[in-house]
Amino acid sequence: MKILYITTSYEQKNSSAAIRNNALVNGFIDLGHDVIVLTPKWPCFFESEFLKRQNKAKVIHSKIPDLELLKFTSRGTSRKKNKILMKVRRFIRDLVYFPDMCKKWKNLISFEEIGNDYDMIISSSDLKSSHYVALRIKKL
Repeated sequence: MKILYITTSYEQKNSSAAIRNNALVNGFIDLGHDVIVLTPKWPCFFESEFLKRQNKAKVIHSKIPDLELLKFTSRGTSRKKNKILMKVRRFIRDLVYFPDMCKKWKNLISFEEIGNDYDMIISSSDLKSSHYVALRIKKL
């Protein structure tokens, strides 16, 4: 069976959803299914090298330009004590990314790249945007 697995959390570090999605996809592959994962391309500081090494599926990364703003609105690994700056960053992040960070994803998909001959489409609800992407693909 050919499966398109759509998720916003597939290779992120510190994400239980990414661990679950990776394990589920690898389980489908171990059962003999052909799985292609469609996921956004996150900035490198969000990616888990461990999960990338564990992955057995073909992964299609969609570029979402707004995700690059996370460099400026996230604290990253540094622990800053400035509470005002943290509140400003949180406000900007919430303003730019409402209702979630991948809201523009459904409009940026290259359908030539992912094709449309799937037996099953699964969308994981880590961020709700994955459901909108699946719905758009299904309508084609």
